[in-house]
Amino acid sequence: MAAGGLARLSPRSTAGGGKKYAGTAGQIEGRAQRTGTLGHEFTSYSQALEMAQSGLYERIYLNRAYSTVAGVRTSPRRLPDVIGKRLTGELDVVEILSRTDRRPAVNNRNHVARNQLPANMRGDINIVDDLGRHYTGIRLPKGR
Repeated sequence: MAAGGLARLSPRSTAGGGKKYAGTAGQIEGRAQRTGTLGHEFTSYSQALEMAQSGLYERIYLNRAYSTVAGVRTSPRRLPDVIGKRLTGELDVVEILSRTDRRPAVNNRNHVARNQLPANMRGDINIVDDLGRHYTGIRLPKGR
């Protein structure tokens, strides 16, 4: 375990060129976006790890387009920081605010993309700052 009680996420290359992370049974795929905002990359990884450990998700994607995860094109093309595919098929999105992001704009652009998905795939949108403070959407259960 790394500082703060989080398991170290160490990427390994996979056949498809994606990344998988130790300690998550291959549940997390991709790499966090590097924005230049202190804490953005770490917060993306910690949110993905928390989702993977919750038992609510079959797969977690880092910096992947809605179309890649859902198989449905959205316009414009959006790549949320984290997308979790629930066991029920719904897609929950976590966006980590970057230094230049504004919450209403980030929330709006994700609602526009999410509303282009089939109704049964529309999960929650969660906006998180670089300190891990949640502003909208899901709160993952503690202690799972």
